[in-house]
Amino acid sequence: MKVTLSRFMSVSQSDLIKGGVYAVVGAVYGVVQGSITAKIFTFDWTSIWQAALTAGIGYIGVKFFTPSPTSVVVDTNKTDVIDAATGKPIA
Repeated sequence: MKVTLSRFMSVSQSDLIKGGVYAVVGAVYGVVQGSITAKIFTFDWTSIWQAALTAGIGYIGVKFFTPSPTSVVVDTNKTDVIDAATGKPIA
């Protein structure tokens, strides 16, 4: 039996990449939404980078404080009882 415990307060490389994607999407959304409400297409770079920074930090913050689901893989050939917290056999 293999036990993979959730890793709380950690961010993987894929989380950083997804955070970057969220930052870009958040910035584009901010530009489009602002342009639609103002009825003019302008680039306010301060608002763009603030929206990107907020979206990216928000995503990474959520991933940092949310543990990943715990997965348990059972080997049917073994009958040992394993402590879930330590991953060691119980005598």
